[in-house]
Amino acid sequence: MFKIHFTGWEVGMRGVPFMKLLHEKAGLTLAEAMRSKNALLDGVPLLIVIENEILARGILAEANKLGVKGIMLV
Repeated sequence: MFKIHFTGWEVGMRGVPFMKLLHEKAGLTLAEAMRSKNALLDGVPLLIVIENEILARGILAEANKLGVKGIMLV
C-alpha cells in the first residue's frame, strides 16, 4: 500500500482537474473528490491510499502539476 499525503495547495490550483484526477485515478466518487478538494482548500490535509506504486507516483506527479502540494508515504 502506498499513501499520498496531500498537504496543501498553491495559488492557481486547478480544482476541477484535481477532482477529476481523484475520481478517475484514485477511485473516489465525484462527491468524495469534491469534499476532499474542498477540505484541502480549507487547510485539512488529505490522505489517499493506493495499492499500485506506479499509479500512486503518477497521481502525485499529476496533482503537483495542478498546484496541489503532497508527498508519498511508503
